[in-house]
Amino acid sequence: MTKILVLGVGKIGTALIKDLSNSKEVTEIVAADVDVELVERKLEPLNSPKIKAEQLDAKDMARLNKVLSGGFDVVVSTVLPELHYNITKAAF
Repeated sequence: MTKILVLGVGKIGTALIKDLSNSKEVTEIVAADVDVELVERKLEPLNSPKIKAEQLDAKDMARLNKVLSGGFDVVVSTVLPELHYNITKAAF
């Protein structure tokens, strides 16, 4: 069973979460974005018990480190390129 963190819930992140939520191998998806209300609105139509919304600003290294320590099997970043460095640094 797989626990996945998706960072960034724009068009690509939303499409990815929709596909992942239909996978039998995926047990939990944490959808993280700076705007948690947007995440909740976009993901509500999916109506999947696998999906949890999380507020996360990828510029906040302390919070990013805390979220990434959540025992994820896979982390996918669909955020703006200028935030990739922080995410990579927090992942290691």
